[in-house]
Amino acid sequence: MTTKIEWAEESWNPVTGCTQCSPGCDHCYAKRMAHRLKGRYGYPKDDPFRVTFHWNRLDMPLRWKKSRRVFVCSMSDLFHDDVSFDFINRALFFAYQSYKQKHIFIFLTKRPEKMSAALDNWRRCNALELLPKNWHIGVTVCNQKEADAKIPILLQIPVAVRFISFEPLLSRINAAQYAAKLDWAIIGCESGPKRRHTDIEWIEDLKDTFVIYNKPVFIKQAEINGKVVKVPKIDGKEWNQYPERGEGWQHK
Repeated sequence: MTTKIEWAEESWNPVTGCTQCSPGCDHCYAKRMAHRLKGRYGYPKDDPFRVTFHWNRLDMPLRWKKSRRVFVCSMSDLFHDDVSFDFINRALFFAYQSYKQKHIFIFLTKRPEKMSAALDNWRRCNALELLPKNWHIGVTVCNQKEADAKIPILLQIPVAVRFISFEPLLSRINAAQYAAKLDWAIIGCESGPKRRHTDIEWIEDLKDTFVIYNKPVFIKQAEINGKVVKVPKIDGKEWNQYPERGEGWQHK
């Protein structure tokens, strides 16, 4: 399905449903949406946000003929504890086999340990030194504690594009020690009912940190004058930058 998420063009959800594992999960948009759709579109009626596998969606990237920027599991986490390595491998297989379509696959998780293990297993099984260059691998962090715990794990994954989603940004984060080794930063405040405050200065500080190292920044949304503004102008411009597409990715 197409997506309204500003930094992607398409979402691919072979898995839906999740469980809370971070302060950033408190007001999860995916959980709210799953409950609105319960009993429909593959969301269980009794427990709509239960981790659910959608085998019929695995080959969707092969059906898309036009190149797309694809957010993998916008309604879940592919690397959730309840998702087996076998199912993860199947999803990665279809992402890999769609190389002719030249999609960009954006893998984002709150569980970097599971992601690192799964990607390392898949890479070794396919005899690759690096993961495909059209795979953008990222973690979500909402505060300094998460940044210091998760980013070092991400930096060990052998891939061309590593990124951080600082969303929802719930406190000031000092990312200076990491920015030079990362390839993209997505930054945003929380939205929706009961949203928590994000100081615009926290967003500006992160933006400036990555700009110093000439790294692309995408400011997805910010709270300005009490309202959430999508892709706001900050310092006179919209920050909607992307990393390079990663042409020439490996394929056997």
